Amino acid sequence: MLKLMRGSVYRSPTLLPIPILSPKPPSPSTMPTPPPPSSPISSLPRELRDEIYNYALEDGLYQFADQNLLYILRIGAAPDEEVEKRTDEDSDDGESYQHSETPVYKVLPGWLRASWEMYTEGLEVFCKRAVCDGFSERSWWIKENRGDGGASKKSARGRLPLRYIRTFNLLHRVNDINLTFNTDDKKKPTYDVDSDDDDGDNDGIDKEETSPPSPPPPPEILIPPNPHHTYGVINLLCARLLQTGTEVRDLRLFFSMPDSQLFQWTTLEDIQNSTINLSMLDVFNNPHLQSVTFAIHEPEIYTDDYFDCLTFCEIAYTLLQSSLERLAKQFVQHAHDPHPGWSLREWFWKEKFQAEARGWHFPTDTRHNWYLEVRYKRGVEEGKIRTRGLVHWEDGSSRETHFKNRRRGAGGVVDAVEWEADGYGRKRICLPEGWGEEE
Repeated sequence: MLKLMRGSVYRSPTLLPIPILSPKPPSPSTMPTPPPPSSPISSLPRELRDEIYNYALEDGLYQFADQNLLYILRIGAAPDEEVEKRTDEDSDDGESYQHSETPVYKVLPGWLRASWEMYTEGLEVFCKRAVCDGFSERSWWIKENRGDGGASKKSARGRLPLRYIRTFNLLHRVNDINLTFNTDDKKKPTYDVDSDDDDGDNDGIDKEETSPPSPPPPPEILIPPNPHHTYGVINLLCARLLQTGTEVRDLRLFFSMPDSQLFQWTTLEDIQNSTINLSMLDVFNNPHLQSVTFAIHEPEIYTDDYFDCLTFCEIAYTLLQSSLERLAKQFVQHAHDPHPGWSLREWFWKEKFQAEARGWHFPTDTRHNWYLEVRYKRGVEEGKIRTRGLVHWEDGSSRETHFKNRRRGAGGVVDAVEWEADGYGRKRICLPEGWGEEE
């Protein structure tokens, strides 16, 4: 503090305090907030930003996890399976075959972490373009890919809820839905084993103490409630989507007919009165669904053991076609739309593969699979199924069988079907009265 004298130098000085001001840093609350760094992308309209994200996303395969499900997403057009030509040195003729390579999974691009806006918008564009090409149970996959040290050799590249995926393309044998036939077993009576054997025939079975039979369940063709833990865990997928909901726009599923040997213990009345129970798939029904594609794998029928099963398979196949048609139309016609409509088309696709080279034990290397596509079309109903019933099927004796003709009786109703097997001749069945009428 300086001491300054006031008055004349001849008088007594008076001391006045004068403070010396020192600079103080400003309070953070009083400091002006600098504007956020401007990004050229943020100033663009949303439509242009989405186009930029589309170009920036890299095509390829991505792998994610959602609880106990591990699934694969594909960006870009579906390429042919990555294969390399190799020569089988063990074979005498040196015939070449195709060998599948292990896929390489990509990771989400780093530019998604540039800002929260870019992350949310870019991930939305990713989910719109991504196609779910397959899934498996996560615990099974980790077990199959476990190294010698007990640690998993591979892991999922991230977590992404399945409810955001817009397209499920499961039209392949890896994730096919294996249907089963459920009916009361009338031809295999069961008895309670009783050591007393009161009926006196010394067979160890007391037939008098058997409990009264319970009413038989209605015969159904349905998705097995507890399938084996393989790639085709459609039950786990439906259970997860039932919890979270889904925004799927395009659904494509592949079905396999029940094993024809399951029809050995049934009757014609059972198969005629049976219903198709696909209620598990109702989780996919949502107001955004626009397109549904269902496919049925070419059946394999063991006619040498039980010829009547050919008749049963013909009826079951026709029932499944009609049920898939109704389900697809129900999915694409939304209750809130005042002008619902649909467009339908069907086709057969001839699938070829080299069974021995891939380690499969199929008798033949060709399959004729039936496809049904139903799309939403406002206020229009066009197209119909023209090929009802079996056209191609494989005999259990390794004979490829093709449709020959259908004979129509009174009223144009199909009452007989005839097929022709390669090098075997013709097989013909008669259908029950009134069967084959179009709905």
